[in-house]
Amino acid sequence: MLEITTELENATEIKTHATENEQHAVGNEEPESLSSGHTNSDYHDSGTTGRLFLIYFKKKVVTVIMLIYVDDIVLTENNEEFIQTLITQLSLEFVLKDLGKLHYFLGLEVQYFPGGITPSQGKYTKYLLNRAKLIESSHFNTPMALKSQPTPEDSKVVNAEEYRSLVGALQYLTYTRSDIVQAVNKVCQKLNKPTEGDMKAVKRIFFYLRGTIYYGIKFLAQSPLKLYGFCDADWEGCPNTRRSTAGYCIYLGANCIS
Repeated sequence: MLEITTELENATEIKTHATENEQHAVGNEEPESLSSGHTNSDYHDSGTTGRLFLIYFKKKVVTVIMLIYVDDIVLTENNEEFIQTLITQLSLEFVLKDLGKLHYFLGLEVQYFPGGITPSQGKYTKYLLNRAKLIESSHFNTPMALKSQPTPEDSKVVNAEEYRSLVGALQYLTYTRSDIVQAVNKVCQKLNKPTEGDMKAVKRIFFYLRGTIYYGIKFLAQSPLKLYGFCDADWEGCPNTRRSTAGYCIYLGANCIS
């Protein structure tokens, strides 16, 4: 099954099914039919495990970006008309079914607004809250406590496997939730021997998520192609290790990309 999507503004989802004699391995090994036959283009594998392919067509000023994950494909380009030609070529080898605009992919939900998109992970956030049994809990306005108030119970060692499971699940949520990146990074530093105080910090993040389930990150379709970087550091700010704490964000135009 291949899932194909055109450009962000007018995305079209397509599913394809190979016949029994045409099963292709995708993911770590892309279908040979996808990596061959581009005689009028420059075809490049980005080397990621996704996998991500870049196709530059020589006869036209067209760039196609193809992301393959298992049996799903997300396809985007800078020429809406040309993408139909590419889909037609793919249909010669696969049976295609048009699903319309891209709305859900690998836990990422895509909402459209005039001038751009907003990826979010509301469904995944609800899943995590149910998993942690905090879906009915109250919510906090911040993912971290402004001032720590340690108690004698905070030094008690907790189940490390459960702790790592919750923290690992939160890491995937940071793709669209830059507001919890710092908090998640802090709890990730306690994976070896977590305590009750560390578990409280993890639950604090969940309490914050309870009131911000549908938050996402906005991407504008029209934005200058200029890179901007911002960073800040707290010199020897950690009271335990006296290490500095640093943070950064990178923007491509008005869009935060890292």
